[in-house]
Amino acid sequence: MQITEDTTAEQLAALVGKRVRIARSGTPVQFGTFESLFHSTLVPASVGGMLLEDPHPGCKGGMTGFNVPYGSVISVVPTSRPPAHGKEYWHLNMRYRLWTAATGLRFDDMRVDDGPSVVPVDSGWHVSYTVPMGWTPALADVHDGKVELLVWRGDYRDPERHPLNGSRHDTMRDAHRAAYEAGLIAFMIYETQEYRYPALSGL
Repeated sequence: MQITEDTTAEQLAALVGKRVRIARSGTPVQFGTFESLFHSTLVPASVGGMLLEDPHPGCKGGMTGFNVPYGSVISVVPTSRPPAHGKEYWHLNMRYRLWTAATGLRFDDMRVDDGPSVVPVDSGWHVSYTVPMGWTPALADVHDGKVELLVWRGDYRDPERHPLNGSRHDTMRDAHRAAYEAGLIAFMIYETQEYRYPALSGL
């Protein structure tokens, strides 16, 4: 989450009590857990609070007052690392992990414009999407121009429908977010590509 003057108190409160990664311009990346976080009245254009900072080179860590300037990024760090799948060969590492909401990884802390892949988890639920196409007057009203999320399991002739089945979302990303937060899909990330995602660092 990029911190700005428009970041709400509710959004800041959602970061309290979670281990986070803090990326500030001109400062090494730091990790810690906020015990409080709010828009600062003492330091302009920043948020501040009490941070239980992780130890790092030159600092033993501990509780400290901490300010984060607007424009900085605070990301929740996953609380657990899922098991690896696949194999590592002498010339190629094909091991990957399936990162789900249960690991503590937040959907919005991941870039999805250039990856990673989003795949269904092995839960028995089938997940698919209906995307509106052909913006002609005859088709513009199909699904109200929304992406429809379809989730079902069992016999396709008489399926059990998930509560999200038939829900409509403004974008495919919004549909992915809803499915991810419901535990229906995961980010599939190869070990060799984990470095691309700051939210996975510090584990």
